[in-house]
Amino acid sequence: MSRKLPLGRGETARTACARSLLRAGVVEKTGAVLSAGMLADRVGWAASLVSGMATELLATYWNAADVDMLASGVDAEGRALPSNAWMALRRLGWAVAPAESVRVNDRIVRMAQEQAGRTLRSVTDHRLRAAVRPVSCRCVRAGNRSAHGSDAAAISL
Repeated sequence: MSRKLPLGRGETARTACARSLLRAGVVEKTGAVLSAGMLADRVGWAASLVSGMATELLATYWNAADVDMLASGVDAEGRALPSNAWMALRRLGWAVAPAESVRVNDRIVRMAQEQAGRTLRSVTDHRLRAAVRPVSCRCVRAGNRSAHGSDAAAISL
C-alpha cells in the first residue's frame, strides 16, 4: 500500500523542504564533536559529490532513447518501474559511483540517482506538455516571412 497521495491529471509531485540550523556534529567512529564550520564543510563536500554524480548520470542518459525508456514506466522485463526515481534508475541498471578513492554511504548515491531521475522524468513531462500545445505558437524573426506575409514564423518544440 502506497502512502503517496494520488495525483490528478496535470498535477506534479513536489518535495517540500524545511530549513534547519546545524550547530555541531559528531564523528560516529570516534565520538569527536565537529564545530559548525567543520560540519558546514562536510555538508558542502557531500552536496558537491551528489551534484557531480547526478551530473554524470544526466550526461550519460540525456538522450531521447533513454528518456523514452524511463517514460515508458516499465523495465526490460515488462515490470512497472517504481515511483521513486532512484529505484527506477536502479531497476534500469543506470548506476553511478563516486571516485575510486571515495567511500560513501549508499544514501549519497541514492540522492544523486533521485536528483537525476527526477530531472529526466521532468524532461518527459515537458515533452508531453509541449506536444499538446496549440500550433499557434509563433516567434517573430526578422527577415523571415511566413506564407501569410507577416514576419512571424512558427516554431517547433
